[in-house]
Parts: sequence; structure tokens; C-alpha cells
Amino acid sequence: MFARRFADALGAFCQESLVFNLSRDWSLQGGVFETVVGINAGRELAPMVAVWYHF
Repeated sequence: MFARRFADALGAFCQESLVFNLSRDWSLQGGVFETVVGINAGRELAPMVAVWYHF
């Protein structure tokens, strides 16, 4: 049902990011998420930040 309801929309997305190791246990990731091409799809461009704990 999900595929039928949104069958007229098509999009390709790209996410670029970099990861910096802050210490042996922690990392910081930052980047951008964007719509590269789409048909009947909204334009998306958003920053992305994540903090990772290595366990």
C-alpha cells in the first residue's frame, strides 16, 4: 500500500559526512543530507551532526 500511495514520487538522495575521532571512545560526525534529483519530490537539504561512543 505504501508503494501505491506514493507511486508518483521518485527521488535520489545523497549524504556526505566526515568523522573525527575525539578520543579512543568518542567520535564526532558532521555532514549534509540532500536530494540530488527527484520527480514530484520535495527538495531536502539538511545539516547532520552525530556523536558516537565506541563500545
